[in-house]
Amino acid sequence: MKNIVRIPQLIALWLVVTSFAAQAKTSDEIKALSVPIPYRDASMIEGAVALRSAVVGVEYADRKMQKRMFARRLDKDFYPLLIRVTNDSDQRLLVKAPDTYLLSQSAKIEPQQIHQVFNGLIKTGKTGRALGSIVTLGLSNLLGGNNAVMVQYDGDINEPLVQNMYNKSLKFSIVESGDTLSGFLFFDKKASKGKKNELALPLQYLNSVETFVVEVPVL
Repeated sequence: MKNIVRIPQLIALWLVVTSFAAQAKTSDEIKALSVPIPYRDASMIEGAVALRSAVVGVEYADRKMQKRMFARRLDKDFYPLLIRVTNDSDQRLLVKAPDTYLLSQSAKIEPQQIHQVFNGLIKTGKTGRALGSIVTLGLSNLLGGNNAVMVQYDGDINEPLVQNMYNKSLKFSIVESGDTLSGFLFFDKKASKGKKNELALPLQYLNSVETFVVEVPVL
């Protein structure tokens, strides 16, 4: 009889512990929002490729980097890559991030779009919810404008993680002369099985109509 009485108490205790654990995890993800991507010139990345005065470096975001940037592991669901682009020319450089693709085992893999990666990775229990049930993200379109996107998943959205992934993702951007642009792209998990992956990044100088593609090995 005593054991039967203890069952509700144990369940209550488990719920309390789970709630605190979820809240602590969400708190870490909120803190990670303010952690910037460390600056590094693309030429400092092993395997970086220079083409037409543009330098592109790619590095796999290992677990240590994932924890530092996002306060959790992403490699259970994605193949996260950090891309850096340095403009060594005297012209403005356009980075066509949406057209990037990964060559993996002869397959051409496009990066996951931020608004398509919600699923299990960014869902959390209601006790771990930090900011409500709706997240608003400004997604830049190809014309440089902003679209307000409202997303709702039964009140279980992990907003800090979603916002952080968007903030730190590589976007359709302009790199000024002498500057470096850094950002993450998230590919399908199956891409991690490739032994000789290459990232193909389309670039264009604003004084030209020609797009050129820099192919960089992922080491």
